[in-house]
Amino acid sequence: VQLTATASTSGAFAWTPTGGLSCTTCANPTFTANQDATYYVMFTDPNQCHANDSIHIHTFCNDDIMFVPNAFSPGKKDGINDVYEIVSIGIQQLNYFRVYDRWGNKVFESNDIHFKWDGTYKGKVLSSDVYVFLMEAECSNGQLVSTQGNITILR
Repeated sequence: VQLTATASTSGAFAWTPTGGLSCTTCANPTFTANQDATYYVMFTDPNQCHANDSIHIHTFCNDDIMFVPNAFSPGKKDGINDVYEIVSIGIQQLNYFRVYDRWGNKVFESNDIHFKWDGTYKGKVLSSDVYVFLMEAECSNGQLVSTQGNITILR
């Protein structure tokens, strides 16, 4: 994320703390943060007058920043929704992603955040139906996110 400090005159900028910033003496550093932080900037003009400001950065992670589709159409080979996958921002680790059929049998499981499921179980094509998923992931800030929902396989 780009931070921006402006001044109506020439002078020097000084940002603290320095961790996560691309530059500590420029007006517009970029930062990378995986936890909440407050950054302070001090501007000093040629007459040694000072101006200070701060910004609090709140990192977050929840199921609002994960796209977990509710349907896919494996086997159609049309290049559209042929595999099931989740898309996320801020997820560091997938603890588990489990899919169950209507009788409670686990038909898929992965802990790879980049998994792609083709709608099969033990090499056999699953029928068109509604399945249930359970998921737990860990955000880059350490927060655990758990969610559940339905996946419809369309054949």
